[in-house]
Formats: sequence, structure tokens, C-alpha cells
Amino acid sequence: ANAGENAAYKTVVNGILLRVMQGEEYGKTIRLKELLKLPRRLLTVGRNDPFTPNDVVIRENLSSYISRRHSTLQYDDVNMKWYIRDGQWINNTGSGHWQSSLNGTYVNSTQVSDQGMEIRPGDIISMGDVKLRVEGY
Repeated sequence: ANAGENAAYKTVVNGILLRVMQGEEYGKTIRLKELLKLPRRLLTVGRNDPFTPNDVVIRENLSSYISRRHSTLQYDDVNMKWYIRDGQWINNTGSGHWQSSLNGTYVNSTQVSDQGMEIRPGDIISMGDVKLRVEGY
């Protein structure tokens, strides 16, 4: 890729998207802001599961490294930044708890904790065998 191409996807005009760079849905793009139902600022990420509806579903039929409740994307609308956290909040009849994923969430090869990490255009998010590139659009 030339410098112009690299700069293009790092420029955020409308928001950021996730592009599947490796995985069964190679090339698929997910525009995060379009999935947000404000005032809600969270998007749940996980594999396709009939009992666990996620906002962002990652298809993974050939392996099973992605948890049903794998990670959470959080939008900070004050600073206009996105964060990713490993795991999801589970609310079971009033007694909620945080549940981490089985195999972890990584940004640029750094493991993400449940405290979260900012994601920016150019970052690579890894979940199991799936890699997603953060891009501006």
C-alpha cells in the first residue's frame, strides 16, 4: 500500500469502522456508530449464538476461540473516542458481574483487560483467529 492509502483509512470523518482482515467474513465492514442506539454507548461483541444477542456478531464456524460474550466496545461521546474491553457485563436477576472472554482480546498484540483500551484507526483487534482493522470513514 502506498502512503496515500495508509493515510486514507486513518482519517475519521464520520466515525470508525472495523474491517475483517482475517477470518470467515474477510472484507466485511462494521460501522460502529451506526449500531449505537443513543443514549446507549456500549456495543457487545461475540460469536453468533441464539441465546446471546450481540450488537457485533463475529462469524466463526471453523473454530471456537471467540466467546459468546467476548468483548465490549464503549463510545465516549464527550471526547469522541472508542474503547474496547475484554468481556461483557452479565446481569443475572439483579446480581451482575463482569465476565472475561476465554481466549482474550488483543489490540496490536497487547492483551486488553476489563478496564479497556482506546482504539484508533490503524489498530488491529484480534479475537481468536479473527483480525479486525480499525479504520476511519
